[in-house]
Amino acid sequence: MKKRQFAKKMIVLFLAASIIPLCLLSMIFYLINVTSSRKKILDAVQLTARHITGQVEERFVQMQRVADTIENYMYGLPRDKSPTAPEVLDAYSTLRTSVSSLISTFDFSHVCFFLQEDKLYKNEGLMFYSLEQLDQFHISAATLKEAGERTVWNYLPSQNYPFMVSRTYDSFSEIACVRAQQNSVINTLNYVFFISINVKELQELFKNTYESGSGISACLTTPNGIVIASSNADCFSDQEILDEKLLDAVNREDHLWETPNKVYYFQILNDGWIYVTCIERNYIRSNTLTYIYMLLLILAVTVPLVSQLIVYLTKNMTHRIKLLSESVNQVNFDQNHFHAVKIDYVQDISREDYDEIDQLADTYNKMVNLLYENVDHITELKAREQTLKYRLLQSLINPHFLYNILDSIATCNRIGKPELANKMIMNLTRFYRMTLKKSNELITIRDEIEIATLYMELESICRGGNFTWEIEMDEEIENFMICKFTLQPFLENSIRHGMQGMNRHLHIRIEIRYTEDNIRILIHDNGLGISEEKLRELQHSLAVGEVDTARHFGICNVNARISSELFGHGFIEIDSEYAKGTDVKIEFQQILPD
Repeated sequence: MKKRQFAKKMIVLFLAASIIPLCLLSMIFYLINVTSSRKKILDAVQLTARHITGQVEERFVQMQRVADTIENYMYGLPRDKSPTAPEVLDAYSTLRTSVSSLISTFDFSHVCFFLQEDKLYKNEGLMFYSLEQLDQFHISAATLKEAGERTVWNYLPSQNYPFMVSRTYDSFSEIACVRAQQNSVINTLNYVFFISINVKELQELFKNTYESGSGISACLTTPNGIVIASSNADCFSDQEILDEKLLDAVNREDHLWETPNKVYYFQILNDGWIYVTCIERNYIRSNTLTYIYMLLLILAVTVPLVSQLIVYLTKNMTHRIKLLSESVNQVNFDQNHFHAVKIDYVQDISREDYDEIDQLADTYNKMVNLLYENVDHITELKAREQTLKYRLLQSLINPHFLYNILDSIATCNRIGKPELANKMIMNLTRFYRMTLKKSNELITIRDEIEIATLYMELESICRGGNFTWEIEMDEEIENFMICKFTLQPFLENSIRHGMQGMNRHLHIRIEIRYTEDNIRILIHDNGLGISEEKLRELQHSLAVGEVDTARHFGICNVNARISSELFGHGFIEIDSEYAKGTDVKIEFQQILPD
């Protein structure tokens, strides 16, 4: 019964292990194709947008060139003559004829002139108007004065012209290229004129590009986001103002802005007008239906075949897996003994004929042999660990160090310096409270630096302040964890051995820095240094990880602890030049507090 239950579990697991990845691969394949379709559509939209905006800009350039020509006509008008002089009448008649020819040639909607009050044609009402009538055409005189001689582009909504000009009684919207000449001395306008085209001209261009219902629509807006022409009124209605978030994307010069249902692409024209293309996400999804049908067909064929194959393989593997499971269950550990049963059937099979389960059984037998061999070694290591911990604690409570401190305290009291004696007592109390109370092997770098500082302050007082130190740390690095008593053995060596036979002042520099994934501690002193022979001996001990209780115990003890998996897989490197100083580098993984 148990075997059948195990077989069912195996079938379920194998089905999950095969069908779920198959479904995931299908999903990935679908997403890749959706992304590919989206990219192709966006590439086509961008190419079309560049083509259409190129045509629109060509039309705008054409309007500006004609405006340049009309300005030349205006410069040729008589200015000092009486408004009713024959020369003036002939000049305005010629201007009207020339402009009418330009309107016909370039298929403009209209050209309007706005003249000062003393001009005869100012109230003509067909082509010539008074400057006072600018507001009726949604043109701001203040904007024109600010622009100077530059072209101003205006959107003129719902314009009505006389029938003999527009040939229709209906109103229509226009885009106008406005030019003005002003008297800079008295800040008044001499004249204004504009050339306009019907918005329907652009609407026809957009509609010919994107058919209604295609899932893609386009529009042209003013720099302020007012829609003036679109290919699909359902997506962009006339005089609609674009969404503020969409305008923010335009101002950031982001060419794409996406919502849950639509993707917008922007193309900004040279004059600040905005060409917007809207793509429905349903349109992008509709281009991937073929891929979905293919995936469903593949899954419908593959899943039954895979299921049958899994059932057959499961029955074949059940017996050997059960045997392996029973052997593993008989493995028993306690404090002093280890017991396990080996799998014998693999001994009757050639290694060349092993499959994965046979290899697993053979590996299990090797593991059992290795465990038997290592039980005694593990016991020895545990005993050694206890010895190391004891020696570490013993090395921290150094009787000679304590004697020197107490002697210094007594000396201070004798010579009448009770304040210094009290300070030494307080520092000594804090030092042993920190070292004895912090029972955890890992402490914060902040606590480790405090222990090291207290130690150096006490040593400095004992040695008459003949050495100094400095500590530099990266920001927030003191919150990471470090193996306890990492710094003290190195500082002790720098002070005790580095000052022997030295006439110059000893200075110790400690730096704690971030690396890519580790923390690096650099300790430098300008002391006596280490001889080449002792340096090679110490470097060898660090490289092989040995701990000699007779020599270099403190440093090698730190190396053994900091290189373990629990304390950051660290390492220690020491370099020294005799009579010049010593450099120590300690590096270990960044460990956060629990």
